[in-house]
Formats: sequence, C-alpha cells, structure tokens
Amino acid sequence: MVETLDRHSDRRRVLTYRAAAALVLLLAVVLRCVGLEAESLWFDEGHSVLVARMSASDAVASLARDVHPPLYFLTLGAWIRVFGESDAALRSLSVLFGVVAVAGLLALGHRLGGPRTGIVAGLFAAVSPYFVAYSQEVRPYALLLALSVLSTLALLRLADRPTSTVRRAVYALALASLPYTHALGLFVGLSQAIYVLVRVAKPRPDDARGLFRAAIVCGVGALVLFAPWVPVLLRQEEGVRTTGWITPPQWKEFHRAVLAHSGGEYAFGVISALGLLGLFLAPRHRVEDRPRLVAGLLWGVPLFVATGVSLIGPAIFLPRTTIASAAGMFLLAALGASRIAESGEHAPARTRRARSALSIALVIAALAFSGRMLLVQIRKPKNTDFRGAISIIEARARPGDVIVVGHGFEEAVADHYLRRKDLAIAIARDVLPPAARSLWVVVTIHTEKVRQADADLARSGFRPATLDRLHRVELHRYDR
Repeated sequence: MVETLDRHSDRRRVLTYRAAAALVLLLAVVLRCVGLEAESLWFDEGHSVLVARMSASDAVASLARDVHPPLYFLTLGAWIRVFGESDAALRSLSVLFGVVAVAGLLALGHRLGGPRTGIVAGLFAAVSPYFVAYSQEVRPYALLLALSVLSTLALLRLADRPTSTVRRAVYALALASLPYTHALGLFVGLSQAIYVLVRVAKPRPDDARGLFRAAIVCGVGALVLFAPWVPVLLRQEEGVRTTGWITPPQWKEFHRAVLAHSGGEYAFGVISALGLLGLFLAPRHRVEDRPRLVAGLLWGVPLFVATGVSLIGPAIFLPRTTIASAAGMFLLAALGASRIAESGEHAPARTRRARSALSIALVIAALAFSGRMLLVQIRKPKNTDFRGAISIIEARARPGDVIVVGHGFEEAVADHYLRRKDLAIAIARDVLPPAARSLWVVVTIHTEKVRQADADLARSGFRPATLDRLHRVELHRYDR
C-alpha cells in the first residue's frame, strides 16, 4: 500500500514538473514571438542576409575574409531557402535556437539540482531581456547560447557512461560546433575541460570510470572536425588585433555586460544574491554532477577569460560574445533558490514555510525586474528604421531614381525591403547612374562617414531637396 502511494506521489511530481516545464517553454515561445516583425533589419542583420543568400562555398569564402565562423550562416541559408526571407522567417531561426536554449537550461537545471532548480533556471532564461533580444535577431548568438547549454548537458551525460560511442559522438559534435558558431565558444569548451580535470582529480566512489579518456577522445575528435577552420581563425584573430574595431574593456563595459546579462541592475541584485547562495549554501544531498562547479565554470570562464584576453591580447570582449556566461549565472541563481527552500527540510514547519516563502519571493522579484526591463525593451525602438526609409522612397520616388546606401550590408537590407523594380540601389563609393533624376541617400549611424558630401553631389548636378528623419536614419533626397 505504501509503495503504491509512493508511486502515485512520484507520478504526480513527474506530471507536475512536465506541466510546469511545458508552461515555461510556452512562455519562452510567446515572448520571443511578440514583436518579431516590429523592428527593421539593421546593419549587422544585413550582413547575415547577404551571406545567407550566397552559395555554401561563396559564403565560406566570404566569412573567411571576415571575423565569423560559418555554421550559423550556412544554417540560415538553408532555412531561408525553405521558409523565405520575410522578417519573421529570418528571425524565426533565432527564435528556435532561443527556445532550445531555454529547454536546455530546464534539463540542465533539473540534472544539477532537481525539478525546482530546472523550472527556476528555465523561467529566468525565458523572461531574460537579453536572451529574448538575441532570440529575435538574425545573428549567431542565440545558437551560441543553445550550443553552450546543450554541449554542457552532453558532457554530463557522457560522464554517466564514458564508454558509450553515441554519447562520445554527440559530445564531440557539440564541442566542435561551438567554435564553428563563434570563436568565443572555445571558452565554453575550456570551462568543460576544467570540469573534467577537477572531476578526475577529485573522483568519488560512484563516479563512472573512463571520463578522462572519453573526454580526450572527444576533444581530439572535435579538433579534427574544427581543424580546417583553424588557419582561418588565426588569420581572423590577426585581423581583429590589427583593425582594433573592438576596444579593450574597462570596468564600465564589464559592469554593463553583467547588468545586461541579468536583466538590469535590480534583477542583477536579486540574481547575484541567489547566485552567491547557490555557490555557498551546501546542497541537501551530494549531487554527482557537482552543480556549483558546472554552473560556476559556465558563468565565470567565458566572462573572465574573454576579459583577460582582451586586456593582454586582441580585444574580443563584447557582452553578446559572452552570452553563455548568463546561462551559468541563471543556473547558480536557480540553485540558490532551491537551496534556500531545501535547507530547512528538517526544521519546524514554520521555518520551512518561511524559507520556502523567501525562495519564492526572491524568484518572483527577479522575474518581475527582468519582466519590467523586457517590457521597456519591447516598447522602445532600437534598430535603424531602414524599412520605414524604403517605404517612404517607394511612395515618393519616380521611375529611375537611385537609392544610395553606405555599405554592402545595408544594400542587402534595402534590397530585402524594396519591392519596386524601377528603382536602383547603389553604394556610396559606386559610380552613380548618369540618367538618375533623383538620389535618395540613406544615412545611418553606421554609414554616415562614407556618404557623399553635398559639394561632391553638386558637381554632378544634384541639389538637396527634402530631408526625412526616422529612428537612427536620415533620408536625404537630391534632385537634378
């Protein structure tokens, strides 16, 4: 009878967790789909569109001359060939990766600290303004986040059965995919290597044997898979070093990154407090996967190593390139929330209720502060309104007019939105068509330095006619 009741109780707990996890994923989907087409594509997204339209070989060649690895862009190219190039279609790939990242944090949190930890970590990820923003952008950062979480989960599964060929193959592929998505994915792999070394150096009696050997095999396999891109990565590193387009981070940039990852200063206060509790409160039971070690390394290594490298070598630190560290921070905070509630299980009922209430209150506060920042983010326009500029041009332009942009990335954005076939697009450095009666010069914060001066246009017979100002865009019309 007791065993039957226990089975029913266990089944209820499992069903309750699954229902809660499903609701968290539904929330993640909804928040990432809200306003998906509200913002125009901007400069960097234009680069993604430009590369995705190329053949695979041309895309790889183009990226080799740039600073990006090819995995996301090749995936995006395949995606748009199936789903088209609407704003929603372009961004839905990142939505998918963002939801996968939330699902991965649910599973990783559950493994590290139990159902409560999984749900809290999933909630933090679902409502994170930072995660939502990059789940709506045609850039590789949502994929980097998803692969960081999934590769960590794959490593923990490998630790259960180090001799499993399937688990070795899965982890090797996940490990190789990190630097093929972004060079700073190497630091996520470094955090996982440190975890393996600590686990091997301080084994426990119930640890499965052979993890070190399996990790070496997977690391060699990942290196073999990534080897074709290593010479390109070294050239790209030299390019970043010489061009200096990223400045070495100061305290202000580091502080801004940490606040952005957590969802603002108020959310940071609560989440960091929970994270400290997750680090220093002892778990109720010993957990095989060393939750504090896994979460702490995932948080600290990408963040601090990227900062350190930027201070002594090429500047590579940007908040978005260390997005994986936010996943570790949420895991630490979820562990802290769980341990507050669990640490009083053998205390009087009133104490247990008080601890549980405190845990819930802190989680709700963090979610409320993050949700408030997310609401501000949704309401506030952030991208250059290139779509609005093209709409004005299409409404007013005469056949044969020329749209002038400052860069090839923005040429891809203009082409993405332009429907009229009787208008041409030119880049500022190009020779303008001699028959053009009017020029529509689109000036953004990214290309204002390369626009033609009025004096240069005057020599070609063009005089300023109208000026429209949109969000981060000026639209100048010049007539002959």
